[in-house]
Amino acid sequence: MFSLMFKILADDPFRIRYFVQSINDIFKEICEPIKIGASYLCAPNQDTLILLFLNSQSIKDINISLKIISNNAMYIVQTMQELNNRLRSQGFHITLSEASTTSM
Repeated sequence: MFSLMFKILADDPFRIRYFVQSINDIFKEICEPIKIGASYLCAPNQDTLILLFLNSQSIKDINISLKIISNNAMYIVQTMQELNNRLRSQGFHITLSEASTTSM
């Protein structure tokens, strides 16, 4: 099992506040995210889970993290490449913050 955690950043920190308005467009044709509190979950297939969650100390300090967990490393790479392209087209940047593997 592979797990990667990413931080989503914006050139303008205030733009992060509007990120949630773009969620359905960002995940279009990948999966349909469901909102649970300040988090979103989606499963593009039975072996992959994508978690998107917001964390903030104040309205000016909102952090967005995206975690993808899957048995298929190639699928993770393809999905993250597509998500990265979509995020960049909307003025966001993504950077890896954590990686792990778990044997079955």
